[in-house]
Amino acid sequence: MSFYQILKKDYQNFRLVHSNKFGIFDVIYLPSFKIVFIFRLSQFCSKYIILKPIAYFFTFMNDFLHGVWIGPSVKVGEGFFLGHPRGLVANPDFKYSVNGPPNYS
Repeated sequence: MSFYQILKKDYQNFRLVHSNKFGIFDVIYLPSFKIVFIFRLSQFCSKYIILKPIAYFFTFMNDFLHGVWIGPSVKVGEGFFLGHPRGLVANPDFKYSVNGPPNYS
């Protein structure tokens, strides 16, 4: 699945919780989608060796701005949504699937 398709699923789940009250300003103002967007950017950058430092910059940016550390190696399925994203740290071995419970293997 492409970066755009995964991000689209994430956005659809965001819209299920937050109605389109203020349009695009919801996405800019509410941290729940910004955090997922920055995380997806770090995942995308981590695929390419030349962009890995940028991937960890995005991870640091999420931590600094929102208090959420989700490393680029964390495996998360499409439709990822964080309802109350404060003080979250995700282990790099953590796997999260939208279709089932978290998998720690």
